Amino acid sequence: MIPISPFMAFAPEWKQRLIIIAATFATDVTSGQSISSVISSRTNLIGCMCVRVVSEASLAPMLSDAIFKHAQPETVMQNADCAFTAQEADDLPAFHDYSHNGCASDSAQQGGYSFPVALFDGVIWTDVDPDLADLASTSWNDFLSLAPTLPERTEGHNSPTLKFLDNFTKHTGLIKSFDCGTAEQRQIVLECAQQKYSPFTSVIDPQQLYGSFTSDPLAARCDEILALIKEVATVKPRNSAVDVAWSDLAHDMCSHFFSPSSVRKYLELYWSIWHPNVNIIHRPTFDPVRARPVLLAAMTVIGASVSPNGVDNGDARIWFNAVEEIVFIDDDFCDDVWPRGFPALSKVQAMQAAYIVCLYQNWEGSDQAKRRIRRHRFATLVSVVRDIGMQNARHPEYANPSQFDWMAFAAREQLIRICLWTFLLDTAFVIFNNLPPRMVIKEMTLGLASCEAIFQVESSEVCFQLLQGQLHSNASRLFKPVTIFYQAAEILCRNELDDTVILQLANLGPLNLFTITSSLHSMLFQYQNGFSSESQLLPMRNALENWKVVWAKYIHEFANTLDHAPLGIAIITPQNMWKRIGFMRHASEYWLLASLKLDRICIAERQSLEEDQGAEASPTNIPSVSGQIDHPVLQKYDETSMQQVNDLIADFQRTTIS
Repeated sequence: MIPISPFMAFAPEWKQRLIIIAATFATDVTSGQSISSVISSRTNLIGCMCVRVVSEASLAPMLSDAIFKHAQPETVMQNADCAFTAQEADDLPAFHDYSHNGCASDSAQQGGYSFPVALFDGVIWTDVDPDLADLASTSWNDFLSLAPTLPERTEGHNSPTLKFLDNFTKHTGLIKSFDCGTAEQRQIVLECAQQKYSPFTSVIDPQQLYGSFTSDPLAARCDEILALIKEVATVKPRNSAVDVAWSDLAHDMCSHFFSPSSVRKYLELYWSIWHPNVNIIHRPTFDPVRARPVLLAAMTVIGASVSPNGVDNGDARIWFNAVEEIVFIDDDFCDDVWPRGFPALSKVQAMQAAYIVCLYQNWEGSDQAKRRIRRHRFATLVSVVRDIGMQNARHPEYANPSQFDWMAFAAREQLIRICLWTFLLDTAFVIFNNLPPRMVIKEMTLGLASCEAIFQVESSEVCFQLLQGQLHSNASRLFKPVTIFYQAAEILCRNELDDTVILQLANLGPLNLFTITSSLHSMLFQYQNGFSSESQLLPMRNALENWKVVWAKYIHEFANTLDHAPLGIAIITPQNMWKRIGFMRHASEYWLLASLKLDRICIAERQSLEEDQGAEASPTNIPSVSGQIDHPVLQKYDETSMQQVNDLIADFQRTTIS
C-alpha cells in the first residue's frame, strides 16, 4: 500500500469546481499500471484525494461518473488527512458535491480548517466497471504527475472581466442568466424534493399530498390560490393579461399545480436554486401555512420556473399572467391607506409577491409581458415602496435581549431588502434596457441590509448574539456607525477615504456594495441625458475609485468570514444551497461596466468639444440641422432586447480588456 496525499483538482471545463474522488488504494500501484486497471481492481478506499486534469478535460468527469454509475457500496470512508495550508484553505472556491444524491457530506479537521470530503451517501464505492476505454492508455504515474495548482483567481482577485455580464446579456431566462447552481445540483435538489414529498416515501399522510380537500394545513392556502385564479380567469377586465379560459380542465390543472405537495416541492426549488440570487424573504421565519396566498403563488411559480424538469417549466408558464393579476389586484398591495410607522407583515409580503412576479415575467415571460412589467407593473411597485416610507425601513437599536422580537426584526429586514432590491431592479432596467430610472439615490434613506449570517440564522437567541457581536466589533475598530444607505453612497463620493472608513464600508457586505455600484449606472444615465457639466463627473469618479478599493478590502478581509459567507467552504448540498451567495458576487463587473461607460462618455464629450471649437473657427460655420444626436453608450431607449448592451460589452472587451 502506498500513501497518496490529497492535492488540488480542477477540471478545465468547470474552472473552479473541485472534483472529489475517493482514493488511497489498498493495493500496490506501479508506474506501468493504467488508471482503468487500478480503478477496476477491488480496493478498500479509506482516504480522499483530488485529481488535477490539465490537458484532457473529459478525464476527471468520466472517472467520477464511472465511479458513481458502476460502483457498489462497501465500506464507510474515514476522515482523510488534509494537505492544504491555512492560506490555501481560505482561497478555495465554491465546491461541487458529487455525492450520489447530494444529501451527505463530512469534513476532516486539520489545523482549524475544514476540508470538505464527499461521503457519497456515507459510503465509498468499489467494484468499478473496468471498461473505461478512454482511460486505458493513461498510466497512473503520469496521471499523478500532473502538477497541482490553485485555481485561477477571478472574482475580485485579479482584474475583473465582463464574463458574467456578457453571458447575462446574451441569454434570457432565470437559469441561464443568474447563479442557479449547476445542472447536477438542480437535478439533485429536484430529486430530493420529489422523494421528500412523494406519497410513497413521505412521512406525511399520502392523502394529504394531493388535493386540497384533505386536512393538510397547507390545503387552505392552496384553496385560496385556486379561488383567486378562478376569479381573475372568469371575470376578466378589459385588456386583461390573463390568458387562461376557465374550464373543468383548467380547474384540474390549477388544482394539481397548486396542490400542497406541488407547492412544497416548488418551494424547495425556490429556496435552494433561486433564493440566493434575490434574498428578500426570511426563510427561518417563513411559514407557508400563514403566508399570504399571493406570495405563496408567486414563489411556487418561480420555483417551478427554475426546475430542471421541462414539464414543471411549462406548467409554470400557464399561470404566469394569472398569478401576476392576482398579485397586483391584491388588497394589501393596492390599499392607498398606509398606516404611519412600520407596515403590517401582510403588506411586506404583498410587495415581495409583486417583486417576484416582476422577476419571472421579465426573465421568463413573453416580450409583451416584459414590456408590461417594465412600463406598468414595476412603476406601481415603486409607488408602493415610496408609500410605505423609506424611513420606516430601518432597524432600531437592539440592546435588551429580553425585549428582542425576532419576528419584528425579520419583518424589518425583509422590508429593507425589498426596498433595496426594488432599487436594484430599477438600476437593472437602466443598465440592460436603457430605461430612465424611476428612483434616485437621494430618496434611499432606508437602512442597510444586515449581513447574511444574521439574516440566515435560525434562532432568536443566536440572531441577537450576532447583532451584539457585530456592534462590539464595530466599536473595537472605532467605527462610526453607517446605518443609512444614502449615507454610505455619499461617503464613497468623497475625494479620499481613510483606512478606517474603507474597512467599515467593506464590512457592509456584498448586497449593500452591489447596490451602491449599481446606483452609479443610474447616476451616469442622468448625467448623459441631461445638460450637465464635466465637473459633475467628479463625484462619480471618486465613487468608482473608492468602490474599487472598498471591494478589494471586502474580498481580502471579509468575503470568507462567516458573517458574509455563512456556507464557508462546505460542500453544497440541497440542505444548504440556499445559504450561498448569488450573482451579487459579480458586483465588480457592474463596477467595471460603469467605469468603461464613464470613459466612453468623457471621450465622446472631448471629441464633441473639439469639433465645436473647430466649427467656431471656421468662416463657414453652419450649425447641424440633421436632428441626430450621437449617444456614446446606448442608442435605443426602453429596449426589451439586451442585444445593444451585449454589443457594447463585446466592444469594450475588444478595445479595452484584451
